[in-house]
Amino acid sequence: MAMITDNKVATIDYKLTIDDGTIVDSGNSYAYLHGMNNILIGMENALTGKSSGDEVQVDISADQAFGDKQDFEPLQFHRRDFGQSFDKLQVGMGLKYKDQNQNDVVLYVTKVLGSYATLTINHPLAGKTLTFQATVR
Repeated sequence: MAMITDNKVATIDYKLTIDDGTIVDSGNSYAYLHGMNNILIGMENALTGKSSGDEVQVDISADQAFGDKQDFEPLQFHRRDFGQSFDKLQVGMGLKYKDQNQNDVVLYVTKVLGSYATLTINHPLAGKTLTFQATVR
């Protein structure tokens, strides 16, 4: 029975929840390439060395999931900054952005109100511990 190691495709059924039991993501027969940052590092760490039929349940700290919450003043943009895309904005949506040093950054929509959208650098799950449950297929 092959173990999950780097550069091998693994298939899992999984569920991610936050502390109140809310499911934030799940999948059945989800296939990914292990060791290539295709899933959260905390999920990868929990699955390393597991084999078909193994079950996993671990808490994943924020630094192994979506990161710690960063102090960041939310930015507000007018609809003209987005053009026709403004009407497609949804809370939680991640938008790629180039900072002043031309680094790729993802900003997340926190509010759309009237003609303005508010964005932050924090993923909606930043700072949260997640519970990861999985069965290796």
